[in-house]
Amino acid sequence: MPEAQVDKCPNEPGPRELQGCPPKDTDGDGFFDPGQGLTPEDKCPAEPESFNGYQDGDGCPDEVPANVKKFTGVVKGINFDVDKDTIRPNLKGTLDSAVKVLKEFDVKIEISGHTDSDGAADHNRDLSKRRAEAVKKYLVDNGIDGGRITTVGYGPDKPIADNKTKRGKAENRRIEFRLLTGELSK
Repeated sequence: MPEAQVDKCPNEPGPRELQGCPPKDTDGDGFFDPGQGLTPEDKCPAEPESFNGYQDGDGCPDEVPANVKKFTGVVKGINFDVDKDTIRPNLKGTLDSAVKVLKEFDVKIEISGHTDSDGAADHNRDLSKRRAEAVKKYLVDNGIDGGRITTVGYGPDKPIADNKTKRGKAENRRIEFRLLTGELSK
């Protein structure tokens, strides 16, 4: 007959492997303290993970490097012609810089495409998605793993400038990068 296992924590739920005690996560970041045989194991059990899209898989606090921050949010220099999803030759320098950063830092990103307010909303959402996909294709064609990139098209729904002026409309025809948090990163 197997020996009965003693529950060392009868008033708290916990797995058999830990003799009935709840797993320890001292800093409350969702990573388990070392030595329990549980994953994910926390490499910094006394300091919580910062969940900022950079090195979110180790349980340690960190800061997003400046080179990565430069390609977060509205990416200056990636705008599109009216009703086009074509990457213009003058955008390649900016995109090549993004490729270099993405090769150096293993982060996951969302690329969002945007349009001005001219035209039908459904057409603009489709156009903005195609713009995001065009940027993703450029990155993938230049060596970035497509599994690290998601795309979305917001159309005219998130303007950053006034759609009543030519300049404002040009600013709204843009691409934004966003770091995806909680993902594997270097």
